[in-house]
Amino acid sequence: MTVVLLTTEPLGRDTYFSFSTQDGTAVNIDFDRVVGSVVIFNEGASNGATKQISVSIIDDSRTESTESFTVTLSSTNGGGLVPTTPSTATVSIIDNDSMYKNYCFCVLVI
Repeated sequence: MTVVLLTTEPLGRDTYFSFSTQDGTAVNIDFDRVVGSVVIFNEGASNGATKQISVSIIDDSRTESTESFTVTLSSTNGGGLVPTTPSTATVSIIDNDSMYKNYCFCVLVI
């Protein structure tokens, strides 16, 4: 599963964001938790530059209802940027043991 970070302004310096996942109705048997990971946008990244955050979805053979978890941008290196509201994206996992697949796509704008 991929969450895309998208810049809305050109960057004047390297910028680092920390991110993590938090349980919702989906828990550690549904996805691999991520804590304290960092994504880097390099100086000069233009408006519309993107970076991807990957979170592994754990497949099983149980038929389940749609479950969710969140991905949160928690800090920056102080380059004058802060994540915009919302800085949290809710990710829904749709069971692939039904006729749907467990893929999703989210965008956080920074």
